[in-house]
Amino acid sequence: MKSNSLIPSYINQFKSDIKKRLNVIYKIISRQFPAATETFAYQMPTFKGKKNLIHFAGYTNHIGIYPGPLGIQYLQTIMPTAITSKGAWQIAHSHPLPKKEINQLCQWIKINYE
Repeated sequence: MKSNSLIPSYINQFKSDIKKRLNVIYKIISRQFPAATETFAYQMPTFKGKKNLIHFAGYTNHIGIYPGPLGIQYLQTIMPTAITSKGAWQIAHSHPLPKKEINQLCQWIKINYE
């Protein structure tokens, strides 16, 4: 992983329960993209290869994962109940983290964009 990253500092600004969830997502994504550059884009933690691969961000009521419109289309095939918009996936803090689906989404991104 190429890292001059401020992502851990970003995560540490949140309350402990949200921080734990963000750290899990950060670890999953960083394991899936070990050669990606960790940066910020659109004021969000971002993993970048030849282009931006995936972003994530913490909010008061949810975590957003941003794999782009095609990533969302794929996500809907493996998790039809996911709360999505054109390029975003919202995971409410009241729901368990779907780690398996986050991994699958990252694997799909690797195949299609890395």
